[in-house]
Amino acid sequence: MAREILERLGYRMVLARDGEEAVHQFAAHRNEISLVLLHMIMPRLVGTEAYEQICKLKPGIPVIFTSGCSDHRSLLSSVTTKGAAVLQKPYGSKVLACRVRDVLDEAKVLESTR
Repeated sequence: MAREILERLGYRMVLARDGEEAVHQFAAHRNEISLVLLHMIMPRLVGTEAYEQICKLKPGIPVIFTSGCSDHRSLLSSVTTKGAAVLQKPYGSKVLACRVRDVLDEAKVLESTR
């Protein structure tokens, strides 16, 4: 659903089936990627582990975590202290679009102050 929404809005996507592939795809396309959208629970490498590896490849990359499970609140809280954003499921297309735009705009502001 997220892919369809974001592609309709003109965003280009690099997709991965699991956390390990997400890290490999990010490594291959890091200079083209402006934001990473990760689910907390993914096969082969959970979201927080993929996030740590991705941040080693490109520190400061904006990241949005999604989760539909309230059990992840403490994990989500810990990643927000590291600068990641959170989008709790379920969400609609307008919420997703606004969150992505907000995170990209915030990253642009931070980049211009460096």
